[in-house]
Amino acid sequence: MAPIDPDRIMRSLSAQSSADSALERESIKPVVYAGLPAALRPPAPGCPEVTDEELAAAPPLKVLPLLMLLADYSLPPMLEYGFPITLEQISVICSQYKPSKPINVLSESGFISMIAQARVSMALSERCSHPVQLSTVINHPGGHFMTFGNNYNLASLKRTLKGKHVRKLQEALGIRRF
Repeated sequence: MAPIDPDRIMRSLSAQSSADSALERESIKPVVYAGLPAALRPPAPGCPEVTDEELAAAPPLKVLPLLMLLADYSLPPMLEYGFPITLEQISVICSQYKPSKPINVLSESGFISMIAQARVSMALSERCSHPVQLSTVINHPGGHFMTFGNNYNLASLKRTLKGKHVRKLQEALGIRRF
């Protein structure tokens, strides 16, 4: 599979309405790294890496942020295999999946609701004939990703994931194949 260029594959499923654009503006970007100096934050895809000189120039921290403490999460980092999805696409898919039962895409806290996550995952799993899941990734500009799995379940993914599944998800998300 060719590398993904996020600048070339982010596509809307429909013309953007004023409601959808308002929904997009209201989306909350992940703020996990907000308390860190810019030089210590991981770069977004396509952004240049931080140099040793820039790291050395970062101000010393008086208190180590919780993010930098040892945590009970996976190391090496988890890499998701899939494609980016916009908040507008999530909204459209949710409204099409069960139109007789409308839902709020965003919860009161401003994040994608659990019901919306489940709807998008079920709808796209059906369309591509393979389980996919809506995931939030920290270092992607949009933050939302439809994933087939990650590097921690790669062995089982290799057994089940076929090119036809990838093509069907690309088609469902309006991603042109290269």
